[in-house]
Amino acid sequence: MPDRAVNIAPALPGLCISVDRVNLPEKVACGLGLYILLAITIASYWPGLQGPLLLDDEANLKPLRALISGETTWWDVVLNNHSGIFHRPIAMASFALNALASGFDVWSFKYTNLLIHCLCGTLIFWLSSRLLRRADIERYWTLALLITALWLLSPLLVSTVLYVVQRMAQLATLFSLAGLLVYTIGREISQTQPVRGSLLFLSAFLLFTPLAALSKENGALLPALLLLTEWVFFRFEGPDRIKKIVKLSFVLGLVVPYLLAFLWLFVLQDHPLSGYESRSFSLEDRLLTEPRILLSYLSSLLLPNGAYLGLFHDDYPVSTGLLRPWTTLPAILLWTGAVTFAYLARRRSARYVSYGLLFFLVAHALESSIFPLELYFEHRNYLPAFGIFFALGVSIARLLQHTSKGHQILAALFLIPALFGAATAQRAYAWQGWETIVLTNERYHPNSARLATELASIEINRGNLSGAQQYLRKSVRLNPRNETGAYLHGLVGYCLRRSVPADRFLAQHPGYFPTPYTVTALNMLTDLITTGQCTTIDEARLTTLIGQWLKDSEQKREPYRWDLHLNRARLLYKQRERDEAVAELKDALALAPNRLEPGLLMIRYIIETGDINTARTWIARLRTLDTGSREDHTRILESYSQLIHILGGA
Repeated sequence: MPDRAVNIAPALPGLCISVDRVNLPEKVACGLGLYILLAITIASYWPGLQGPLLLDDEANLKPLRALISGETTWWDVVLNNHSGIFHRPIAMASFALNALASGFDVWSFKYTNLLIHCLCGTLIFWLSSRLLRRADIERYWTLALLITALWLLSPLLVSTVLYVVQRMAQLATLFSLAGLLVYTIGREISQTQPVRGSLLFLSAFLLFTPLAALSKENGALLPALLLLTEWVFFRFEGPDRIKKIVKLSFVLGLVVPYLLAFLWLFVLQDHPLSGYESRSFSLEDRLLTEPRILLSYLSSLLLPNGAYLGLFHDDYPVSTGLLRPWTTLPAILLWTGAVTFAYLARRRSARYVSYGLLFFLVAHALESSIFPLELYFEHRNYLPAFGIFFALGVSIARLLQHTSKGHQILAALFLIPALFGAATAQRAYAWQGWETIVLTNERYHPNSARLATELASIEINRGNLSGAQQYLRKSVRLNPRNETGAYLHGLVGYCLRRSVPADRFLAQHPGYFPTPYTVTALNMLTDLITTGQCTTIDEARLTTLIGQWLKDSEQKREPYRWDLHLNRARLLYKQRERDEAVAELKDALALAPNRLEPGLLMIRYIIETGDINTARTWIARLRTLDTGSREDHTRILESYSQLIHILGGA
């Protein structure tokens, strides 16, 4: 293969380490080193900018196509993403600006992600230097550059930067780092400039926390990270007036919001942990498994290995007991020991190492704790990684105090980010194409059910339906909950290749498992059938099967009944069963009155039957349900109203 950016090793050691020889201040030399480091980072990632959209990118970015074509508005895109509790409007606003500036250009989306990565690295350099100086560590600028180099060039973070939709995690990190920086600066100057200092550290709560949380929900952890920073580096010291303001800011900016969040999630909401019903693991399994996963993350940050990197980690073995597998208990004891060490070191210089360890754990507190998310994702380390590299930087500083060859050793340590950079460039090169990503992962994750489904898609695109079926069967064997999705995925394959399904395949009659895979495959299959792109599937048979799934899940609290009703209604309408289709849409609307799509579709079906009065009644009802958050829905309702007026007048 070509020299694909293997020759991009950082040329930083001499620049920062030997500043005394050229009479150049360390701050200036390391500042120049940062510019070189950013250039190296861009060069390392550049090949990967050619890559495609991945996994849920298309679903999240789909509204941008409507924005570009004028079918929806900027506000619709910003306010109507359904990811997370807060719907992530800041991240969606950045995507909307991207689309308005460059169109629906995947390269542009990834390039913007890379620039955000560089901006985060710059904030890490600035924040690290401040915190290291606060810890009375020598050559803090050089160590800050080393920490920044390790973070910017960490191979583990490639799947955050080049996975477009993970800009949500990037922006949450960007605003969290900015909040930590202004808090640190504000606290440092608050003794001599109390007004300016107070305004700065209060902005971390009032400005940067909302920006971070509205980018992605784990941005709400910023106040906890601020408390950790205060506890380790400032220890609630200062003039009485400043101490009161600091303590009050944590009461109002951390204690009160977190108590309200707890009340809302676990008291006012029904079954906040109900998502486990659609998972193959329980809450207990998750709590036992996450300590091992955190150690896996730690290993991948410090000693990145291709076998542990990638998008597909659903093959990670779940802990079902303290000794099943046997590494579960040691992992729990190790993290318990780390927290104990941090507490015992709270009044000693070692507390700066413990700061990094605790930062890593606190930054993982949402996505690696009790909530029913998937167990393992690399992008969850984007902010926590800073804590590990900061702890490493402090540890190096302490070790260098006991040797006379500190400069030489520190220069040699820059070889680590150099190796990281080469690995990152190689990984970015592999991210130029989806097939390359998938086939690379197959080597290391042969037991990933999700990877098997992606390999099935590749075989479908190649026209190899028998090969696709083999991968789909493997997917079900590895994860029985994939049975429904794999069956529908197979039908999609027959549709796309315009082939009639084999009788043996049709006779499977799979059970219903409510998973995102099931809904994604069903939506695609319904789209193909209702738009006339698939004529080889027995629509009536599929409609009956979906009806059976609805009956099977009738007594269960599962999140995808709405999708089943909506898709069954569309299939019934295709078969000219309008009354049954309308009944399904009514059921879907009853399940989620704030989602107007079924109601709008129902009005269209009713108008086509000529029942003007019923259509008028439903228009009036949907107007009471319309919150105005989606202008396209409001416009459709208005157009239906005008049509009814014309038809009624006629």
